[in-house]
Order: sequence, then C-alpha cells, then structure tokens
Amino acid sequence: MNTTTRQGADRTGFLRAAAVLTSFGPGTMLQTDEGEVPVEWLDTQHKLVTRDHGAQPILRINRIRLLRSDLQQHPEFAPVVMLPDTFGPMIPGHHVRLSPNSLVLYRSWRAQLHYGTNEVLVPGATLADKMPLRRPADTTFVYTQILMQRHELLYIEGMWVGSMLFADLNTIGSVGDDGLVAVLGKTPMIAARPILTQDEARGLVDQDLAEGQAVGVCDTSSQSN
Repeated sequence: MNTTTRQGADRTGFLRAAAVLTSFGPGTMLQTDEGEVPVEWLDTQHKLVTRDHGAQPILRINRIRLLRSDLQQHPEFAPVVMLPDTFGPMIPGHHVRLSPNSLVLYRSWRAQLHYGTNEVLVPGATLADKMPLRRPADTTFVYTQILMQRHELLYIEGMWVGSMLFADLNTIGSVGDDGLVAVLGKTPMIAARPILTQDEARGLVDQDLAEGQAVGVCDTSSQSN
C-alpha cells in the first residue's frame, strides 16, 4: 500500500483525483469477514463484505495525506462527514468521512420509475446538501482508497458505499499511477449500480423528502456473507 504526500505542481491534480474517486477518512468502520475494522487498519490481507459477491479480497490500498494548507486552498476536497445516528439509530455508529464524490447506495421506489431500478448510486456531497452533515476544511487527515477486482459496494455501518471506480481509464492517468494499469488491465470498470449526476440525485432526494420519505441509504436487507 502507498501513503502519499506529493509536492510540487502536480499536487492539486493529484488531490482532485482523490476527491473524485471514492475515498474514506479516518475512523470509518468497514465490515470484513472477521468483523468491523477501522479503515486506517485495513491492509490487503483483509476481505471486505460486499453487497453482491460476498467477502472479497482487497487488491490495493492507497493512502493520501491532505494537509491543512491543502484544505484551506481547496475546501472542495474536504470530506463529507456523516455524524453518528444521522440516518437512524447507530447509522452510522461512528463518524463516517467520505470524499465528496464517493458513491453511496440509495434506494427509492421513485428511482425505479425514472432509472429502471430502485437502487442507484448518489454522490456523498448530495447527501450533505440535504442532511446536517459537516464539511471540515481546517484539519490534516488521510484519505484511504480501496481497490477491488471489480466495483463493489462495501458495508459501512448500515450503509453501502462503492469501492474505487475506474469507469474512465483516463482517471488512472489523473491519479498518476501507471501501476494501476497492470493491476486492472485496460478494460474500464462497470459500476455496481447506475450512477446519478449531482442534479439527478438532488432531484430524487428532494422528491423523497418532500413526501416525508426517509433518506434511502440505510440497509434494510441482509448483507452478503
């Protein structure tokens, strides 16, 4: 695994890629086949519980250190912070810090009408627009990125959040890591569920909230084993 604190002209682009790709902040608890583990303790020996394929191995972990100065200059890179009990008792049970464009599984009967499935992926920042979530911009912390063999939905304290998704291979170039091509091959990943744009996600969540529906990120079914 790599922990990176790049310096120089390419740092802004590198951090932008970290914010665009799903990244987890410190303290986020992920479900492994042996129980919950803080994201900063994970390594490639762990297997993570996924929604679609049971417990799966981690191919690679990247860790990216964001400095206080980074977040002061680029507050848009700051994580979405989901506070304990935001979506119900113990959902989440701890602070969950996600990069703004991390993909969160959202369920809604209305999504079935518009997108042909009741499960879609929405950016974490969309939820921050609707819920009392914090966006800190003045502290140093480390983003952790988790790469699986395919795009997986990972179980995180009552929610499902996507692993790293390289649907566009140009994104690998923006990360600046040619070794990823050797790991992934040259075939773009397929998203685990349809991905909504920010505008589509906001419209869906707005309509659900207007009708008194709960924000549909909580897991109400049995997770895969």
